[in-house]
Amino acid sequence: MPHARRTSNPRCPRAGDRIPGDHHDTKDPPVIKKLRPKDYNDAFYVGHCFRSGTAVVMDVSHLPDDVARPLVDFCAGLVYGRGGDMERLDRKVFLLQPPARPRIAAAHIPDLAHIAD
Repeated sequence: MPHARRTSNPRCPRAGDRIPGDHHDTKDPPVIKKLRPKDYNDAFYVGHCFRSGTAVVMDVSHLPDDVARPLVDFCAGLVYGRGGDMERLDRKVFLLQPPARPRIAAAHIPDLAHIAD
C-alpha cells in the first residue's frame, strides 16, 4: 500500500509563509506609545495604553528616583497582573509589552534616541 505524501502541515507554516499577526511581515509597524510621565498621577495613561493592547515605552529619566521608583513599581505590577512583559531599554527607560502580541525587540523601536519628542 503506497504512503500518502504529506505536502504541508496546516498548523506549521513553511518558510516564506505570512503568519497572521507577525509584525515583521507587514508594512505597518507595531504601534508603540512613548510616554514621559510628569508624576505618579500619569500612571493612569500608562495603564490605559497598556490595557488597550498598545506597547508602551515609558521614559522616567527626567524624574528624580523617589518619583520614578513608584511608577516603575506600578508598571511592574500592571505587567505581571496582565501577563505582559517589561524590558529595561536604558537606565530609566522601559518597554511594556501587552500579552498576546508579537514581541517587539528594542532594536525595532524607531527613534529610541529621540524618546523625549
